[in-house]
Amino acid sequence: MQATSKPSSVLFGLFVLSATAAAQSAFYVVPDLPGGTDYVELRGVSADGSTVVGTSDGGSGLQCITWTVAGGTLGHGDLVGGPFSSHGNALDATGMHFAGRGSVASGEHAQKDMLDLGSIPGLFDFSEAAALSDDGVRAVGFSVGASGYEACIWNGATPPVGLGDLAGGFFESYATDIAGDGHIVVGYSHGASGYEAFYRNLSIVAGTLVGLGDLPGGGFSSKAYTCSYDGSVIWGESDGGSPVAFKWTAATGMTAPIGTGTTPRACTADGQIAVGTSIGFAAVIWDPTHGGRSLQFVLAHEYGLASALAGWTLLDATGISADGLVICGSGYDPAGVNRGWVARLERPATWNFCFGDGSGASCPCLNYATSGEEGGCLNSLGLSGWLRASGTPSVASDTLVLTSSHLPSTGSALYFQGDMEDSLGFGTTLGDGLRCVSGAIVRLGTKFSSGGTSSFPVGTDPRISVRGGVLPGQTRFYQSWYRNASTSFCTPATYNYTNGVAVAWSL
Repeated sequence: MQATSKPSSVLFGLFVLSATAAAQSAFYVVPDLPGGTDYVELRGVSADGSTVVGTSDGGSGLQCITWTVAGGTLGHGDLVGGPFSSHGNALDATGMHFAGRGSVASGEHAQKDMLDLGSIPGLFDFSEAAALSDDGVRAVGFSVGASGYEACIWNGATPPVGLGDLAGGFFESYATDIAGDGHIVVGYSHGASGYEAFYRNLSIVAGTLVGLGDLPGGGFSSKAYTCSYDGSVIWGESDGGSPVAFKWTAATGMTAPIGTGTTPRACTADGQIAVGTSIGFAAVIWDPTHGGRSLQFVLAHEYGLASALAGWTLLDATGISADGLVICGSGYDPAGVNRGWVARLERPATWNFCFGDGSGASCPCLNYATSGEEGGCLNSLGLSGWLRASGTPSVASDTLVLTSSHLPSTGSALYFQGDMEDSLGFGTTLGDGLRCVSGAIVRLGTKFSSGGTSSFPVGTDPRISVRGGVLPGQTRFYQSWYRNASTSFCTPATYNYTNGVAVAWSL
């Protein structure tokens, strides 16, 4: 699929242990090649998550690279002839094969494993491979033929075969991705109404490009950039008045699940998770449960990478593994240098979300907590109410305990459970704070604070899994509502909330 689907002893890898689980997520900075400028552009990750591909500036010029945790950054040279220049765009499923383009005496040609794939004879000598099938046999991209830019496919070592274009308009088409199973090609072409996303079913011998239309609003424009393993889910960008990501299936047609100002780059094997960038150059991630969110926020607060990402600005996410647990992209490091990065994810058993620090919904009277504190909006004591989880969230041997702290020294706290995050985890302004949990609500129990702290369960209280009726494999969301008796603080309400805690229950 598209990967859009120097040996070094210093990998700059930063491992961060999540606060509540043995599982570890890791954030790596990909080193550049020696001798050139400090430049790495990553274009994607293999389906198995083992390898990333891209381009770096070495001593001789731009060069196709791959990177693994064990092997570091490897340069792959260039094609024969012409000025030294090569680029890496794509990988097969296991990272054994890479593809992109390189320099030859007469121009630039698509390359696979730095072997010349050739081009369609035409206006000038140029071709580029954008994606590989999972077995590494088929490559797709474009070449400049006699009619102009044309989407094409390479089958093994055979010369490129043009895929044509959509009817109407001037001749122009580009293939941007191929399904992992090698049967569906996606891209865009200039049709009668303008640029239009297409797919081509290679199983149909005399098949043609099939246009996908565009989203309503704005001028007519759509471009497909990536697809699922079987090609049944296609992601791209359309013009809905401003650039907007689309998701296409045969059943739903083209929909806009993320919102305006977003561009998807890559998706998981099932097509349900996509990553990319947004206007303002912020990396984004989309999934059916949460919609579109800041990838940096998700990595920091749901995968325990806040320390590793301190000072970073993630600009773009260009690749994601088949299972969604390895993501690569670009961003500014704490020194302001644009670097390539890789995040390898392990979902912790519990994680905090929905903070009163301005990263979610607005606190009702600007009573914001300190960024990074991971608590609720400030209470009348100037403290941010915390909720933390400890113990093991196992239905068979449940030792999970929820503890609230930084509350008024006396007063009650109601612990409750929901099966949904409120407002996609950003919360809803209510009372003096943010309600973070919604859906089917279960009141677990009320506890009185001592020294601003309380816990549930204690003593003979039922276990949380029992009280909440939880089944193995379910994720549930928890929060505490607490009394804050001051009527002169913030709103007239006399209550506030802690942050939320999500728990993935195991057997």
